[in-house]
Amino acid sequence: MLLSLFVGTRPVGSCAVILHMRKASSCIIRYELGWRKSKLKIFENLDIPGPTPHFLFGNILDLNRKGPSKCHAEWIKKYGKIVGYFHGMKPVLLVADPDLLKKILIKDFHLFSDRPEGVPLRVHSFLDHIIPASAIMDNILTNLKGEKWKRVRTILTPTFSAAKLKGMIPAVNQVCDSALSVLEEKSQKREIIDIYNILQRLTLDIICAQAFAMDMDSVHNADDPLLKSAKIIFDLPFTSKIVFFGRCFPEFGFFAMAANFLSMFIRNNGDIPPLKITKVLEVLIKQRRNNPSVNEKPDLLQWLIEARASDDDLGKKDSYENDTTSSESSKFQRKRRTFKRHGDHIKCFSCIFSR
Repeated sequence: MLLSLFVGTRPVGSCAVILHMRKASSCIIRYELGWRKSKLKIFENLDIPGPTPHFLFGNILDLNRKGPSKCHAEWIKKYGKIVGYFHGMKPVLLVADPDLLKKILIKDFHLFSDRPEGVPLRVHSFLDHIIPASAIMDNILTNLKGEKWKRVRTILTPTFSAAKLKGMIPAVNQVCDSALSVLEEKSQKREIIDIYNILQRLTLDIICAQAFAMDMDSVHNADDPLLKSAKIIFDLPFTSKIVFFGRCFPEFGFFAMAANFLSMFIRNNGDIPPLKITKVLEVLIKQRRNNPSVNEKPDLLQWLIEARASDDDLGKKDSYENDTTSSESSKFQRKRRTFKRHGDHIKCFSCIFSR
């Protein structure tokens, strides 16, 4: 009798803790339900037509099942040239009106330059302190926003002038000739050719030749480590479970991002692909700085290093003219020099070509 009473009796403190946990859980669930309900009514409140979103998944199930192109065509036909839908919990405005698109892409482009976030910024800011590759990916041109994007894009634009691009043609021709020799060799042996695989390797060889003056020759070496890293970065399909989870439950975006990095880490034999690629770039940048005369071929990396050097010279000149320049002008010059002062930015701008 005493034993049964002892087992059936709970300490008062334990009951209080359980009660508080239940109340906290109830509040969190209520907040989550309320947030989802208000989020999914964004387009309804703006009188923008579109498919009815699922409470948990938005319209991502249709997008995964039919594919974006088919879904977009069906929705435009049904709801008109402006459609609002949800990729998970992320609201997306689909515009198919040519006149409105001209305004967005030309006249009012300064208001629409930001690209959509693959992962919420708050998740990135947390991961930056844990995973070095996350911080590197944050500074890639396609992930920059607002004034940062505008400043970097302005600096990079002269790099892609017609004269400089023409100077890269011999390197492209050389890589293409190498790929053609592989195709010719396989055709003579009557072997089956995986053209998609060949084109992947050709693309990497062209990028490495143009951006870094590197002779990768991955068309002859399918097991190249850099090729493997690049493939793993790209190998995240639209219907990926990681993307699905991160889109539908953005409050747990950290876990989706961490799972993606862990997956890449395991598949790449203990190396995170973006970090592996930037390690290669670190070596190249160091070689170029120590021996400027080593590379005489025109490539993106060299132009970025030269741009950094020219801005460093500008900085020295500014220091002598500090008394005669206005504070606003000094702010502008400092802002323009920011991306050159750190070698990480050059790695980031170069890394985008391997994605």
